[in-house]
Amino acid sequence: MDPIPAEVELAFLRSGHRKRSVMMLSSLGEASPGQLARSLGLPCTRQRWIMEGDGRYYSKDLAPVQLGLATLIEAPRRRKYVITPLGRKMARRFTAREARRARRAAAIKRSDEAHRNGEPTPVEEG
Repeated sequence: MDPIPAEVELAFLRSGHRKRSVMMLSSLGEASPGQLARSLGLPCTRQRWIMEGDGRYYSKDLAPVQLGLATLIEAPRRRKYVITPLGRKMARRFTAREARRARRAAAIKRSDEAHRNGEPTPVEEG
């Protein structure tokens, strides 16, 4: 498995909106800026800043379009974002990472509850 590029890791760590935007775009495949913003519950202008960087609130160097996670296709009177294979791969990887963390947290919680109740610690089936 290829390592996650440091720039992508940094971009996703610095802004959860970037990560959510790439993950949502991965599930949609392609979307207009307005459609993507509505699906995430964000204003359109802010969504554009997230995807392309505005230099003030969101770094242009860490923008998903700049990193090659998404492409911006412009036509007369129409713009749309399309997920790239790299963007889809990173979204899958971060989704799997979040699932592993959630499973681990649930196992720890079950173990702590069992310990408090004086029961033997449950063993996770794998």
